[in-house]
Amino acid sequence: MIPVHLYGQPADMEPLLALARSLGIALIEDAAQAIGATYHGKRVGGLGMSAASASIPRRTWSHGRCGLAATQDQALGDHLLRLRAYGGRQRYLHEELGFNSRLTKSRRLYCE
Repeated sequence: MIPVHLYGQPADMEPLLALARSLGIALIEDAAQAIGATYHGKRVGGLGMSAASASIPRRTWSHGRCGLAATQDQALGDHLLRLRAYGGRQRYLHEELGFNSRLTKSRRLYCE
């Protein structure tokens, strides 16, 4: 489940977190447009299992253009690091199928 925090306003997370727990699914926050916002005293992006944010604040993560992912789960963090590096921790040794998407030249300038 991916709730999107928009225009500096957090999504109503309590019912979403409860639903995710009851269904046994992960909740990944899209915090691109609400960096610094809080929900019941906690910063958005730290409420679910993981969070993602675009590096261009006016875009949501769902656009798929540049950004970051954060998690407090070590296993998930290791998995995400492998995925972004073609599936491996060492060069030319791929433990799983990964990817590294390239952006168009005009968009890449925002991300480097």
